[in-house]
Amino acid sequence: MTSDHLLNKAAAYLHRLCLEIPSRRVGTDGNRAATDFFAGLMSSFGFQTECPAFDCIDWTQAGPIWR
Repeated sequence: MTSDHLLNKAAAYLHRLCLEIPSRRVGTDGNRAATDFFAGLMSSFGFQTECPAFDCIDWTQAGPIWR
């Protein structure tokens, strides 16, 4: 495997995580999608992965915090 191939793969992974799944805050659909992507990727490399489920709320803000 050449270094150019590795650079292209890394760029593709970053593109997926940063541009295709831009919102990855804990508790969001984006976070679940990013976790699933990473777990699948690591599994494809032969690593055993676990994704334990837990309840989590997403943060929202209804307006400015400073007045």
